[in-house]
Amino acid sequence: MSGLARILLQKGGTQVSGSDLKSSSVTDQLQQLGATLFLGHRKENLPTNATVIISSDIRPDNPELLEAKSRQYPVLHRSDLLCELMQGKEVIAITGTHGKTTTTSLLTHVLHEAGTDPTYVVGGIVRNRGTNAHYGVGPYFVAEADESDGTFLKYPYDHAIVTNIDSDHLAHFGSMEALQEAFGAFMQKSPEKKRLFYCGDDFRLQAMNPPGLSYGFSEGCAARILSTDHQQTEVSWCIQFDGKRYDSVFVPLMGRHNILNSTAVFCLALQLGIPEEAIRKSFSSFLGAKRRLERREAAACFVFDDYAHHPTEIRATLSALRQAVGKKPIIAVFQPHRPSRMKRVLHEFTDAFADADKVVITELYLSNEPAEGISNAQIAETISKANPSKPFYTIARSHLVSSLRTLVEIG
Repeated sequence: MSGLARILLQKGGTQVSGSDLKSSSVTDQLQQLGATLFLGHRKENLPTNATVIISSDIRPDNPELLEAKSRQYPVLHRSDLLCELMQGKEVIAITGTHGKTTTTSLLTHVLHEAGTDPTYVVGGIVRNRGTNAHYGVGPYFVAEADESDGTFLKYPYDHAIVTNIDSDHLAHFGSMEALQEAFGAFMQKSPEKKRLFYCGDDFRLQAMNPPGLSYGFSEGCAARILSTDHQQTEVSWCIQFDGKRYDSVFVPLMGRHNILNSTAVFCLALQLGIPEEAIRKSFSSFLGAKRRLERREAAACFVFDDYAHHPTEIRATLSALRQAVGKKPIIAVFQPHRPSRMKRVLHEFTDAFADADKVVITELYLSNEPAEGISNAQIAETISKANPSKPFYTIARSHLVSSLRTLVEIG
């Protein structure tokens, strides 16, 4: 939502106002660009003759939404506004259960460094740019296409990357079959084969045989990863694509999953006509996306902040960290995310923390959902039973800093 507001403000010609529960660096930036912002949701916040934009998380009883309907103002979903903003641009959509934000951020950085001045909307902060969105005068519109509420099917696109399909957002789709059907419908919209890249290592995508080009470690991938070199917090690898071998592709990121994400971006950028050397140069200067294996300052130890909340993401993140730190002990601190998600995937957490030496669980983040059907105690018990050989702790977020200081000191 903040990204869409930023684009409207930068584009000009539209007055923008909105509400949030608390102020942040993001709301401060929007105010500096000219937005009128309110803290808290009240019907009095609505300006005269407004078009109201909502996300899927806005509840039907929201006072501003109710007031908009009573005044008969147009109410659009955020995806409808995004479709409008895409008009006249060459759209590049990145979707998939995991890895969307890093992949979108990297492609955005490549296009920006190549001088194309892309418009972009990302589901996180692109650290090189310090923002999640920008209105550019160039031909490209790069969008992180969110599948969580099915709205990614609305977007017309000229090029796309699909990173994977996994058991997430089933509260919306109802079943894995319905989720896969949605991804299938998205991929069938590809205007031609060479404009869609999908991960050939993902067994669900592989079985669907999409009308595009596969990338991955697997034999038979159109863009095949031939060898890798992991050096602490950086990786390099070789790609065989379109009859040519690209040696020593380098990016300052960790993990096998980021090699996959970056390979998709490398090959798509080539298809867009970005020179190989320009791609390599921008790869080497990429800082990543905020809260995606982001290293934070700490004196006594390495601290990494990551948004991973699905067991597959946690597994990939900890695997990347284990490769980076070797035998040094890893303390994994996990805040469970969304009751609906945890109910559906709790059984998949059995080996998610395999690469951690100690596991800390803190209280469940509700994310506007009712606290029903699952408790912190259930989550903690299930994960601790699956990891009987590991020291396991349940700690309230308010006590995390002091408790972690003690855990680090005792090794």
